[in-house]
Amino acid sequence: EKLDYVQESNVNYLHLMPLLESPEGKSDGGYAVSDFRKVQPELGTMEDLESLADECRKKGISLCMDFVMNHTSEEHEWAKRARAGEREYMDRYYFYDNYDVPSQFEQTVPQVFPTTAPGNFTWLDDMKKFVMTTFYQWDLNYWNPVVMNEMVYNMLNLTNKGIDVIRIDAVPYIWKQLGTNCRNLPQVHNIVRMMRMICEIVCPGVLLLGEVVMEPEKVVPYFGSVEKPECHMLYNVTTMATTWNTVATRDARLLRQQMDIINRLPKDYVFLNYLRCHDDIGWGLDYGWLGQFGINEVAHK
Repeated sequence: EKLDYVQESNVNYLHLMPLLESPEGKSDGGYAVSDFRKVQPELGTMEDLESLADECRKKGISLCMDFVMNHTSEEHEWAKRARAGEREYMDRYYFYDNYDVPSQFEQTVPQVFPTTAPGNFTWLDDMKKFVMTTFYQWDLNYWNPVVMNEMVYNMLNLTNKGIDVIRIDAVPYIWKQLGTNCRNLPQVHNIVRMMRMICEIVCPGVLLLGEVVMEPEKVVPYFGSVEKPECHMLYNVTTMATTWNTVATRDARLLRQQMDIINRLPKDYVFLNYLRCHDDIGWGLDYGWLGQFGINEVAHK
C-alpha cells in the first residue's frame, strides 16, 4: 500500500528489516531465526513477500534482506533436534561436554557483548553441555559441509522469492578456529567467494552486501580481487562513524584523512554510504592516528 509513496520519494532500494520467523520474546530483533523458510506470522507469508518483490520490481525498486548465516535460534528445528541428542544435528553446532575447549577459545576470542554476555558459550543444563553462542544464538559449524549446503539452499530460496540484495549478516565471524580470534579468518573469505560463485551461476542478478563493521583494512578484503571477487557491496562504516565524530568534535582532521584513504581505493569498489542504521554504532575510530594529537580512546569516547 505504501509503494507509491516510496517510489515518489525516489527510493529505489528498500532494505527490509529481519522478517523471518523468530521466537517471541527471544527474537533478537529478528536475528534469532527459527525458520529460514517462513515469514513472521504477524507480517504475512512467504507468498506475500514474493508478491511485494514483484510489485517493487514493477516500480524499479530493489529489495534487500538480511541473511543471518552465523547462527540460528535455539527454537530452530536443527537446534531442537540437536537438543534431543540427534548426532547429525549436534554436528551442525559447537557442543562441548565440559569447559576445557571453551576456556581455550575464551583466551583468544573477544566478546561481541562484553558487558552483558558471560563469555562466548552457554551451559545447557538439560543436555549437560556447553554450546557456542557468540551472539547469544547458537553458532553454526561451517566445518560441517552440510551446514554450508543447507544455508546456501536457504539463501537461494530467498533469492527465488525475488530478493535482489542479500545482506550477509556478521560475515567476519562465521569461521571458528581454536587459537585465533575467530574474526576475518581466510576460510571466511573462501565461503563468501563460494557464495559469490553460486550466485553468479544460479541468480546473476543478485548482489551480495557484506556487513563488516570494522576498520577499513579489514573491510576492503571482503571485495575480494578481480580474479576472485567476493561481495559486490560493503558498508562504509568508517565514514559513518567518523562523520559523527566530526559533528561531535567539530574537528574534520580524521574525516579528511580517512576520506583520502577511501578515495585512493579502486573505483569499482562499491561502498554503501549511510548515516545511521539499525545496528549500534561501533566507534571504530583510528585511535592510532588520533594519538598524535593527544587524543586518548577512553576519554574521547
